[in-house]
Amino acid sequence: MRPARFISSFILIIIASLVLTGCDTPKTPTPLLVKRGNHSFEYQNWTDAAKKYEEVLAREPHDGDIQYRYGVCLLNLGQYSKAESALELAHSLDPRDDGIVFALAEALYKKKEYGRLFTMLRDRASDNRSIPTWLVLADYAGK
Repeated sequence: MRPARFISSFILIIIASLVLTGCDTPKTPTPLLVKRGNHSFEYQNWTDAAKKYEEVLAREPHDGDIQYRYGVCLLNLGQYSKAESALELAHSLDPRDDGIVFALAEALYKKKEYGRLFTMLRDRASDNRSIPTWLVLADYAGK
């Protein structure tokens, strides 16, 4: 085999292996995705945060905190129905968290589902004897 032909074949093999390995990119580790999503969330980059959280939730759908953060992102992006779904799931995973309920209330308000909004807040305020929930209810009543 001539040296020029050997070198050409060797370069061709290297290029082919680089191209083929480039097609099989490893997934970003979930903790790193969460960290990046939280950074975007903190700086109110809702689109980027939602994208990162969506990928995390595809792997771990039962993470209540990520469901909540994803719902808040969608709420800020104007995707109220998807936000409501994410926040309802977050609420089912962590029913004690007032922040989730208040975000869900905002989604219902934006969707103009006032009956569900008032029923949810009134029931929560009565059941938990929660002054903050009564105040949020009064705020929405004023709007």
